[in-house]
Amino acid sequence: MPFHHRRPKLPKLQPPAPALFTDSGESAMPTRMTWPDHSKFPVNYPPERRQVFPLLEADLRASPDFLAVTGFTSLSFIIELFGLIDLPEGHRVRLTLGFAPEGRARKNWPKVAVAQEIRNYWLERRFSIIQLGAVLRTAQLLREGRLQVRAADHLHAKIYIGAEHATVGSSNLSDNGTRYQPEANLRVARTSAHLHEREQYDDCKLAATNFWDSSTTYTPALLELLEKLIQPTSWQEALARAVAELRRGKWLAKIEQLLWEAKAIPLWPSQRDGLAQALLILHAQGNVLIADPTGSGKTRLISTLRLALMQQLIERGHGSRANVVVVSPPAVCEDWLTELRDVGMLSAYPVSMGKLSNPKQPSYLKARADLALADILIVDEAHRFIRATSNRSEALGAHAGQYAILATATPINQRPQDLLRLLELLDVDNLPDDQLAAYKRLWQSRFGTINRNMLGQLRDYVRQFLVRRTKRQLNENIALEPDAYRNRLGERCRFPLAVGEWYQVESSAEDLARIAQINQLATQLRGLLHLRRVRPPVYSLNTEAEIREYFTQQVRLASHLNEYLVRHRLRSSTPALLELIYGTAEAAEYNGGFQTTKKPTGNMIGRLRGVLQGEPGRLLPRINAVFNPKWFPEQQWLWDRDAYVQACEDEMATYEAIGTLARQLQPSREHSKARLLYGLLATHPLVLAFDQRLITLDYLRHLIDQADRPSVTAYVVSGHDKKAQAQLRSDFALGSAKKQTVALCSDAVAESINLQQASAIVLLDMPGVLRLAEQRQGRVERLDSPHTTINIFWPRDPELLQLNADQRLREVIGVAHALIGGNLDLPTEPEALVHSDEILGEEELFDALRPEAVAQREASQWAGLTDSFQLVRELVEGPTALVPPEVYAQVADLTAGALCRINLLASPTPWSFFALPGEASRPPRWVLWRPNAEPNFTTDLRTICTHLRETLRPDSVAVSVFDPAVQAHLQAQVILFRQAERALLPPRKARALKVMEFLIKHQVKSARAGSERANLLKQAEGLFGDISPTTSAASETVPDYDDLAHRCLNLLRPALQSLRERPRRPRQKRPLITLNSLRQEPETFPELSETTLTNLLAGVREIPAADYRVVACIVGIIVEATATDSVDE
Repeated sequence: MPFHHRRPKLPKLQPPAPALFTDSGESAMPTRMTWPDHSKFPVNYPPERRQVFPLLEADLRASPDFLAVTGFTSLSFIIELFGLIDLPEGHRVRLTLGFAPEGRARKNWPKVAVAQEIRNYWLERRFSIIQLGAVLRTAQLLREGRLQVRAADHLHAKIYIGAEHATVGSSNLSDNGTRYQPEANLRVARTSAHLHEREQYDDCKLAATNFWDSSTTYTPALLELLEKLIQPTSWQEALARAVAELRRGKWLAKIEQLLWEAKAIPLWPSQRDGLAQALLILHAQGNVLIADPTGSGKTRLISTLRLALMQQLIERGHGSRANVVVVSPPAVCEDWLTELRDVGMLSAYPVSMGKLSNPKQPSYLKARADLALADILIVDEAHRFIRATSNRSEALGAHAGQYAILATATPINQRPQDLLRLLELLDVDNLPDDQLAAYKRLWQSRFGTINRNMLGQLRDYVRQFLVRRTKRQLNENIALEPDAYRNRLGERCRFPLAVGEWYQVESSAEDLARIAQINQLATQLRGLLHLRRVRPPVYSLNTEAEIREYFTQQVRLASHLNEYLVRHRLRSSTPALLELIYGTAEAAEYNGGFQTTKKPTGNMIGRLRGVLQGEPGRLLPRINAVFNPKWFPEQQWLWDRDAYVQACEDEMATYEAIGTLARQLQPSREHSKARLLYGLLATHPLVLAFDQRLITLDYLRHLIDQADRPSVTAYVVSGHDKKAQAQLRSDFALGSAKKQTVALCSDAVAESINLQQASAIVLLDMPGVLRLAEQRQGRVERLDSPHTTINIFWPRDPELLQLNADQRLREVIGVAHALIGGNLDLPTEPEALVHSDEILGEEELFDALRPEAVAQREASQWAGLTDSFQLVRELVEGPTALVPPEVYAQVADLTAGALCRINLLASPTPWSFFALPGEASRPPRWVLWRPNAEPNFTTDLRTICTHLRETLRPDSVAVSVFDPAVQAHLQAQVILFRQAERALLPPRKARALKVMEFLIKHQVKSARAGSERANLLKQAEGLFGDISPTTSAASETVPDYDDLAHRCLNLLRPALQSLRERPRRPRQKRPLITLNSLRQEPETFPELSETTLTNLLAGVREIPAADYRVVACIVGIIVEATATDSVDE
């Protein structure tokens, strides 16, 4: 909202005199003019420094009973005036506040009473924090009756009655009215020698007295208003007010009003907290990663977030650009449609990730075009985009909009490149300059040589984008407000207690012996099919030693992968192993045969036979010429035809031997799992079961069908069977009455689908990674679950079937609990979960065989991901809270108490903490100033919370606001705060201003001198100058650099996207494109047209200076001991 009125000045700081009566920009005033006697006809005339104020001040000081009639918009100046002037003992001042219809016609005078208008006006406009002392002094005068105030409707007179003089005219009792705005008044003396003048004095006094007598008292209301506007307080209350603004501010109320109007289900408090935090991050960074646990209501949170962003774009005047695209797994597109309907916003439709995976399909081009137009991009299950070279990731690169919202319940990853990719999706332009430089070094390096400290720095950066609360934290919050959390059935809800149990996977001694033989044979496999093509990595191999090491590693990993595949399939089921060796059709003949609808896969023997029987010219592997055969004497069989044929025959023989042993295995393991599944139906009406191998699920369904249980329904749900998925959603949805049903699910339905009516999950195989385990459990462990307890059954396989991935999963779970609080627990550990370290996980091995693969990192490097907002919550919640719960509960009600709470305390070093409120188009913000820090000002929540914890003490001593040293410090702080507006911009916005300034200067050089475009370019160049100390001290408004940066980003994005979409040579590494890339190639930025420049200039606005917007501040000041006092002073 624009502010049309001047605000009162900082003490002793004056703005430059304005030009008067201008025409076409030139002053029409002569430098010297003849004026009436200033004591009789006081005027404001800035060029000659004529002011009304000195005469009024003298009359005020000399009058035991001063009576004034003025407009209520003068209130801030009046308060500052009485804060600086000591009224002599026995003197009183009476003020009649009338209405000053500035900026509107008289016919639009307010319909509400003037007392209410005064309140509304000043609650919106507020006071500067440096006026605290003046407010306290004025309040004291009001309480003592030495200052009395009344209010009158429709009164627009300006009369000042002193003991000896009366002044009447146009001057309002304000900075403008008495000093800077051209005004004219008549001043008459009570004891004049002229009778007419004495009569005029009496008449003015009579009129002012009549206005006073006919007005209504406003003194109690003004006292209440002053206490509402600004108030000294303890640091605990000031901090509570700052936290409450982030979590419960009025800026969120408007969003909830939109939901109410859409008849949507109200947000849970946890979703409201998440919404506040996400908007805070989006305003600062443009992108956010929402990593709350499965079942916590992320979809509703993101839908509401989208609604809020669209509303902000509309209020900024960018509503026409509010295009939204939701990218989600195919299985949950319908869920997104339902959620969007619930919040009354169907202007966007979900795009299935499947459409982004095949560039040859028309749907791919359409989806990519939608992404290019999206101003708001939402990516559900964002972990699916970790591989930067995948088709879906390449398609995601088409997005060039303002906001990106990424969602995943599993933010912890184990590989450096995963984190780097996550940063890329979040836009590396959000990195500060030093971190961006570090990222570039990582980008250019071989990942295997990445410095751990550098990775730790980047992990810390990810926290700035992160919204993450654990299930434990959410349940603790629910306990505080249990009635506020209800599911769609209207029932109270919380995360159920997840009880884990091991179940025994039975296997005979004879079968264990065969399994041991299979494990031994698997070590002999070379993995020939994974070595059919060997290429160098995307990074350079500079020496013979590096080439030797890389090639040898690829050969070794191919062998390990085939060994792992055999053991992993065997652990799932015998049919799964037979499928790997002979193919799907032959595996379905196991143990008398069973039906399967899955597509044919596996058949290693058949594929090897196809290599031998194929074209002679394609028999040998395709190995890049960089790998000189002479350097690899032990791998000559890869280049020698006869040796390679023998290797293929040996490989087939090994597979055949494994297959023979597999056929001899009894189905006891599979039968024990089937018995568990239908046995659980006695206590759990609905049971979910998960396994990675679809053929295993088909076989278990076959065994359940054969068990002579006519009341039991069992069916398989896979990613391609839409009918089965629909049945699953119906049978297991919240409120379903279905019973005696087992759903055998592949991991294609282990994410995003809500199946909370089930109370039991059986893991038929052991998840290899934490992400998969959390996703499976998250289908039923949901905040709106109807159950208080759910049961998770984990397989206890014989030791011969266990893999070292089991142990790593246990370690990752433990690390997550220790560092960030985990969302998943294993049951009491079985005696053995550790196996040979020579066996790697399938996902790790496949990655290792890719050219860009690198050495692995321990999960503990990434387990420290926790959002910065958690530190804010811990200031007022939990055992280490700085603010007592009762204090926060009282202050969190933002309708009560002061709008601005200030604490001034003694400190060995100076520092200041400010909390700025949320507004219609921007969320709240915290700011910390430390003179010896670099930078001096920061908005980083983690840094601020750490400083507050280290600095604030229960015995901190407050200092007196009336102390001159304190006032001087506060005034100097305000000037610095105003100058820091641009410096406080987030890195991406700050970089956008620098790049746009550079590009405009570049275009100034080539513009035709004297042309309209050249003039506009020069004007635009002036937008980017910093605020000088003189300007910041003299003005109560500052340029809205945030909005300017927003506009610049809109202009820069198309050019930036063009650079990213440049064609690359085959196998050329993707370049790292940032905003600074436009500085390196300014010619790629299109010429700014006159229309564009005009719109840019016209859109620049000013906003109130930060010290008028503060809702809470704590200021540490170095003062003498005599300056300390209580906060009640």
